[in-house]
Amino acid sequence: MNIIFVCLGNVCRSVMAEMIMKDLLNRAGIRDVNVASCGISNEEEGEPIYYLAKHKLEEKGILVFPHGARQMSYNDYLNNDLIICMDQFNKRAVLNLIGHDQDAKVCMLKSFVGKCDDVLDPWYTRDFETTFAEIKEACEALLEKLRRDIYD
Repeated sequence: MNIIFVCLGNVCRSVMAEMIMKDLLNRAGIRDVNVASCGISNEEEGEPIYYLAKHKLEEKGILVFPHGARQMSYNDYLNNDLIICMDQFNKRAVLNLIGHDQDAKVCMLKSFVGKCDDVLDPWYTRDFETTFAEIKEACEALLEKLRRDIYD
């Protein structure tokens, strides 16, 4: 199972989701799910996780792995089972890139908690606490879905 999280620049939300999901999987002892992240834009290409996002993860006890922002490619669609977007703008950009989601891989992060709204971008809101809480809640729900779908 391969999962990739997508946001705009790949320095805040998607990389936070990547690190949170890796932590949850590790704590659950699940080793056969690969997690990555990317952005729809190339404007942050090669940049590390934004320092405020990194600080919030570390404050919450999440291990932050080395990261270099990268832009999504069509191969990301081909090589992943789930493409999880942080907001509707990102989802539209992903769908524009891939043309047609023939395998129904593209979804919104908050859909795992029964919501259709966006994870707001803390780059603009400066509210990393709320972003962390929303991502963690949705990733916990995703973990439970994986347990049911794959391991039951």
